[in-house]
Amino acid sequence: MAARKHGTIHWRAPALMVGSLIVGICLALGHHFFYKSLQGTEVSSRDVKIAGWKASSQQLNTAGGTAFAFVVKASLILATSVAYFQLLFRTLTTGTFTLRQLDNAYAGLEDLIAFGYLPFTWRFSMLALLALTAWLLPVAAIIAPAALSVTYAELRPSLSRPLTVPQPAFESLAFGTLYLQEEAGSVFKAFSVPSEEVSRVAQVAAAAGTVLPIAPPSINASWLVSMDAPRLACGDLEPDLVKNLRNNILEVFNTSMLNNSANTDNANKMFTYLAWANDSTIEPRPFVRDGDTWKLQTEAFSVSKDILIAIFPRAATSGTITNDTTPFGRDNTTLLDWFFADSTKLHCTLWPSTYTLNFTYDGLDQTQRIEIVAIDEPLTDILKDEWPDPSELLSYLRLPDDDRTVHQSNRTANRRFLRSASYQSIMTAFMPLVTGASGFAEVGVATLPYGGENQAPGTYPTFTTQVFSTSLLHTRELAALLPPQDKALRFADNSFNMDRDGVVSLLPSSSASSTLKPFRTAIEELFFNVTLSMASSEQLLYNQSSPFAPPAVDVTFDRFGNIYVYAEDKLWLAYGIAIGVTIFNVVIGLVVMAHTGASFTANLSTIVRIAKNASVESTAGMNEGALPGKDPLPKDFANAKLSLRSTDHVELRQMDGAEYTRVAESTATESDVQLLHKRLSDSRTIQTE
Repeated sequence: MAARKHGTIHWRAPALMVGSLIVGICLALGHHFFYKSLQGTEVSSRDVKIAGWKASSQQLNTAGGTAFAFVVKASLILATSVAYFQLLFRTLTTGTFTLRQLDNAYAGLEDLIAFGYLPFTWRFSMLALLALTAWLLPVAAIIAPAALSVTYAELRPSLSRPLTVPQPAFESLAFGTLYLQEEAGSVFKAFSVPSEEVSRVAQVAAAAGTVLPIAPPSINASWLVSMDAPRLACGDLEPDLVKNLRNNILEVFNTSMLNNSANTDNANKMFTYLAWANDSTIEPRPFVRDGDTWKLQTEAFSVSKDILIAIFPRAATSGTITNDTTPFGRDNTTLLDWFFADSTKLHCTLWPSTYTLNFTYDGLDQTQRIEIVAIDEPLTDILKDEWPDPSELLSYLRLPDDDRTVHQSNRTANRRFLRSASYQSIMTAFMPLVTGASGFAEVGVATLPYGGENQAPGTYPTFTTQVFSTSLLHTRELAALLPPQDKALRFADNSFNMDRDGVVSLLPSSSASSTLKPFRTAIEELFFNVTLSMASSEQLLYNQSSPFAPPAVDVTFDRFGNIYVYAEDKLWLAYGIAIGVTIFNVVIGLVVMAHTGASFTANLSTIVRIAKNASVESTAGMNEGALPGKDPLPKDFANAKLSLRSTDHVELRQMDGAEYTRVAESTATESDVQLLHKRLSDSRTIQTE
């Protein structure tokens, strides 16, 4: 028989080692994509029947993930075990070892006690490292399945269907009483007095500072809608109007001073807050003469689309004013100019606009969130005096209910007319909330001593405002007008710190001015909140039989339930470490093969062949009685030393055709064993090179 060549590496061991690693990586990817396909999907409650057994989809998915983790672990451990045995058999060729040491090394992957002894043999240190990784690789199979969990969250995709959503019925007569008046030249003037419901909603929304709850079509609903609505746009007061304002205030004070010469104690107090209304037909100044006294222009509500506002924070700390020629400060600026220097002066105008709004209702309490997506200005201002001819609308309003029709030819004009009247109703309801005056002595109240030449003492003109009862109180400008809280300390004895601290603890907490909104932004937002809050009242919604009722919009309903959540980081943390360690082990196995020039498997034939070419040095005989090789290792054999003979000086026996014969204890003798060994040795002999 031809002689075998030494130093060749058979393909089976390296292929098994590298192949197991590749299979493990592919299975880990499969596990990842399996969980990825479940991410965000609903956990089905339906049972699946398999061979007469019932199982839920969640149980099947959990079992699938566990199966993936098991085969990944098995593949990586197989690759590591092959590398381990390459290192083990390589180590056997490096010296002499006791049988106890060899038992520990051979069983290090399957016997925890044997593994524990490996580190105590210094030549087994690398074996101990590989065995340690093999023992820890199953941890990855525990962590990886936990990457998939179940949680209660929103289901995708959401349901959607067209529905009618709440919108203020601007193109209707729901917002108030409409008045039409024909003036000279056949020019029609129209104005609307707000209904009690409009005024009520405006007051509540202004006090709350938010949009009142609007009833959605259903829970967890959201929709996007485009709607026409009025908008309050504020800017700086024009310079000529600022001049008129200053002159008007000066005129009012000078008139009062003329009648105050007999009693100098009744000094005038500068206004801290002024807001008035007017339109193009009335001079834009706050005060007008009313006989012998002065009147603040707050009665032009029904024909006005403008609000003019002036806030003087310096007047809140030093409100006394005598006349315009009194020097103040080193710059010789007058006291009135000093008040104006640090003031806020705004001109707010009502404009028709088109809002694109996103409504969302979610959470346990169905929190209402409204987002302004876009605001578009119209090409024309429907609030100007260019009104359409209301003859068709008048005839429509006077017809019996069963005969009321809207001519298609006048449909656009009628819609614009009704929309404009509704906008004016909202503006008319909003103005009393912000117009009026406030002075130095009392928040929300202003008084003019001796308002006119014939004014009797004690009957001074008094002006009020409700603005401090609205959410506008929490703005930078109005917060500065409030009296300082430390005035309350006069109720305590300042000589005792405990009394002072007690009073301070009873004072209301104050917000830092840096966190407050500017008045300009706040009043624009407040008007929007008031306008949209009209949809919270069923009386101010569209009648679906109206020809002007808006069409249905797509409403999305969020669904909630149990869904799968996949944490990729958990899976790849476990698999990444396991694969990385296995790659390290495989590299060691390949390097050992290259140095050894051969590969090994853990087959029994490998053990027999190694034992055949090994020499055992023992002080005790190596013959066992019945069942040789049974556990445990006899103490007499434990310290026997085994070493491999060099293959350059021995005959290699081909073991493929060898037979194992069990010799009965009652008939076999030592000479019989030697005779049997000689027969097997002589049957097949391969001459070494």
